[in-house]
Amino acid sequence: MLNNKVLLLVVIMVLGAVLRFAELDLRSLWYDEVSKISSANLVRELPDYVTHRHAKKPGFIPIIKIWMYFFGETEIVVRSLSVLLGICSLVLFYLLASSLLSQSCGLVSSFLLAISPFHIYYSQQVTEYSFSLVLVLLSTLLFVQLCKKEHAYLYCLYALVSFYHCLTQLSGIFIIVIHCLWLYFISRSFYRKKGWQLTLVSLVIFLIPFYTFVFLRGQEANKVFWIERPTVSVILETFKALSYGGGQLAHGGVGFIVDKKLLNYAWWLTPLFSVLVLFGLGFFNVSKKTSHDTTEEGLFTRKSISILLVMWVVVPLLINFVFSLLIIPIYVVRYFMNILPAYLMLIAIGVVSCKKKFVITTVISLIFVLNVQALYVYYQPPEIASWREIVKRIREEILPHDIVYFVPSEQIITFTYYFSENPGQTFRTVDIKGKRINGEWHKLFEEDRYIYAGIPLRHDTASILTSNQFKEYEQQAERIFFVASPYWPGVDDNVSRTREYFANNGWQEEEYWYPYPGVQLYIYTNRNTRIL
Repeated sequence: MLNNKVLLLVVIMVLGAVLRFAELDLRSLWYDEVSKISSANLVRELPDYVTHRHAKKPGFIPIIKIWMYFFGETEIVVRSLSVLLGICSLVLFYLLASSLLSQSCGLVSSFLLAISPFHIYYSQQVTEYSFSLVLVLLSTLLFVQLCKKEHAYLYCLYALVSFYHCLTQLSGIFIIVIHCLWLYFISRSFYRKKGWQLTLVSLVIFLIPFYTFVFLRGQEANKVFWIERPTVSVILETFKALSYGGGQLAHGGVGFIVDKKLLNYAWWLTPLFSVLVLFGLGFFNVSKKTSHDTTEEGLFTRKSISILLVMWVVVPLLINFVFSLLIIPIYVVRYFMNILPAYLMLIAIGVVSCKKKFVITTVISLIFVLNVQALYVYYQPPEIASWREIVKRIREEILPHDIVYFVPSEQIITFTYYFSENPGQTFRTVDIKGKRINGEWHKLFEEDRYIYAGIPLRHDTASILTSNQFKEYEQQAERIFFVASPYWPGVDDNVSRTREYFANNGWQEEEYWYPYPGVQLYIYTNRNTRIL
């Protein structure tokens, strides 16, 4: 007969799997997802890949490349990888929380992660965040084990996983820093152990060249100008996102802000979690049935574990915030997926510290009920971002030699993913840089009888619209489909200039179509050939 706790873990796993596979294709792929597919198809061509914007986080690219090689590049297939990684996180989180705290805390922690809208969203995306969380949990689990029992293989595995985590997410360095800082405050003598010394030296030897490569590739490859300098309010928004997904829940931080009325109950999760965190820190008393619950032996005491978890949450937030204020803005809410486990474990401690089963059951039930509203909004958003609708409309009306014009031009990869009969196949010649012709990338080109053009971020419309080649293409076109992305930084001016140019050069704006936040479609017809 299965142990009750094993059975509960199985139920949590099933719940997590259902929530992550549900409505997996509700939203079409967005730019960040398609750009991962695009960069994965450039892996074999090193010169192009090295200058690609995703080369600074190369850890996930080979993983998705191998996955696509065996299973294909359709929406559900490519997203299923992140779903499976998200489900793996539930098991790893249980093991980590059980090892640090107790089996009860492990179950509560895993349950909180299973129903977390923030984690569910990024478990349904072709991005590195789901994989990054797996590596965070695995590296921390290895760290806990090597602190308890020294073995050479644990040091080696910890170094490998930590290094690969940094390759996957630049902020992975923070986890290593947190582990080192915690050991420095708790047991400086640990630094005298040869195993730990060799581990740190090996990490330094491998990480310095990598971070040097990342920051010396040039401004074009390391664009961060789209990130604004943070204010204190962004800290609150971060905890809202960690608690229930935040105001931009329906798009995970991309697109419109959900009406507060739609999240009026889910909002209470933030203050409830805050109370539970404080309660757990003040009353660290979990079940006495497990060996780790009350022990004061070794490095992992009640106090030291609390310090580790608090550092895990505070250090990345503080460093990012200060760095963004004083040097370069890098503070983006989704980058803090890595602190979610510590935040949820602090909450779990507070829940289990309630001691009485009735109170614990009531608190968990309340958390679940409040989460239902957030999950409902996530699965039934007021509006749905769908590139499928954009492409369907253009496909129905486009004729040979018509022009599809993008601002910014980077969005061409999202369009061509859906416009191509075989998803992903066009990326062998088309990328965010344009189309590769004779070894060079062109922003203005012809592909399958249609003309594609666009203005890259931080470039002016004149570079394309006033060129002789565009004039030649323009004379042959019956229609121009202008796709603009207003949420991208600095595109508004180019959008107005483009509309002004078409209006002054014989083009009639037939229709302004706004199918979903994030993309606008303007359809232009040549006035001289317009059918009345």
